[in-house]
Amino acid sequence: MSADHTDTGRDATPGDAPGVDPGVIAGGAHLLRELLRTPRVAKTARILLSHLDPAAAPELVRTVLLQDPVLLLDLLSASPALLNASVLATKEVLRQVGAVPQALSDRFLHGLLADLSAAELGRTSALGALTAVRFLGRRSPALTAALSSFGEEFDRGFRQTLQAEGSSPGGLASSAVSGLLVVAEWGARHAERLADQGATDEAVERLAAGLRRLAQDHPNLMRRIVRPLVDAGREALEG
Repeated sequence: MSADHTDTGRDATPGDAPGVDPGVIAGGAHLLRELLRTPRVAKTARILLSHLDPAAAPELVRTVLLQDPVLLLDLLSASPALLNASVLATKEVLRQVGAVPQALSDRFLHGLLADLSAAELGRTSALGALTAVRFLGRRSPALTAALSSFGEEFDRGFRQTLQAEGSSPGGLASSAVSGLLVVAEWGARHAERLADQGATDEAVERLAAGLRRLAQDHPNLMRRIVRPLVDAGREALEG
């Protein structure tokens, strides 16, 4: 996304945005819209969705990549577009879920949490974290500049959406701090488990290094948020 792009929190219909030509997704959406108007097609889609087998997804990936290695390069080159499509699709799902009555949204979230494979999500998150550490540990100037630009664009989009939805960054901050405590408790439990594997010292060293960089880059954040949390933890340990 370029720096001069303005997101008002509402997306244009595919193909209506100036300078953007409809692509595969826009064409697929138009075709699907017409097909779903046919009851038989809609019923077939529901049957297919009810027979999804997530456990076979890794085999599908291996088959595609091993049978045609060139396709791997094509997928890597298309990964920004695929990720952007996933992000925009997720944003629209969240927007639609947020518009339904609370009783229905609660049922949806309950079913999602009940059926989602938490263990596999944990394994995938661990692999993602390890991959990120390998990349971020290189500290190359090009990667640092890209991360800085990414962070600025992320912050801009985040604030624009809050404003468009009638919220404010300040109002969200208090909820974020409460959420941080939940994450900290979760992290503490996992740190205790890692202690048995001898990985705690390395994790603490990495966290300390990250806090030092955070203090250098964002001293106000450290004074207003991180320092009070650290002081509270010290008092709990000494008390």
